[in-house]
Amino acid sequence: MFEFEKLFYFALVKNQNTLIITAPADNAKQKEFLGYDWSNRKGAEGIQIITPGGKMYNDNDRKAENTLASAIRQSFANAMPEISEENRACANVVKTADMLDYSRLNFNKAFKTNIQQAEKINSKYPMKPLISFLQPIRGNKTRIQKEDLKSVGSIPVITQDSSSLIAGYVDNTIPITDLPIIVFGDHSCTFKYIDFEFVQGPDNTQLLKTDENVIRCKYLYNYLQIANIENRDKYERHMKYLKL
Repeated sequence: MFEFEKLFYFALVKNQNTLIITAPADNAKQKEFLGYDWSNRKGAEGIQIITPGGKMYNDNDRKAENTLASAIRQSFANAMPEISEENRACANVVKTADMLDYSRLNFNKAFKTNIQQAEKINSKYPMKPLISFLQPIRGNKTRIQKEDLKSVGSIPVITQDSSSLIAGYVDNTIPITDLPIIVFGDHSCTFKYIDFEFVQGPDNTQLLKTDENVIRCKYLYNYLQIANIENRDKYERHMKYLKL
């Protein structure tokens, strides 16, 4: 019964990420994080505003980017939250599946927020970098501009958007035909297995093509779903980590 529950809950969250925000333990840094202090001084009791919004939001622009509120908003929109350099000490994005403990027989469904780094894989089989399996793309590697994206058309457009497989359509464009292929979102760290003709969107995507006689593209796609990509919570290009 417990093993069934483990599998059930893992299947529910395996493709999800969770944004964790943790207030600093240091009192001075807590004041900076919250943007206010509590005063017991006679005549000035109560909350004393230091910086409106603190680290959470911009009081002058509630839609401002590079704030924790912006990261939360992106998380609710199923997009990879962008965490600024100054906020990385108190915010992190982790795989939701890693927040559950599957090791005990009596399965506890409580989420843990203190996530340990994955252990290094030890295997009796020789380890090879991903780049050794990749092949050049034959033919076109068409990429279209944002203004050319349509809601209807004959050729699907694939982007790194994690919320949908197809972002839109175009017409009268030479598609990518060297299939099957994996489209990797260089910023969002999303993987999409594509076995139909398409074109790339304007955002940063990488095309991963394998020699089917060496490793099946669909197998690699399934394996990459659980890959622990370094710095995946940071807004940067991740292909340099993936191909190692």
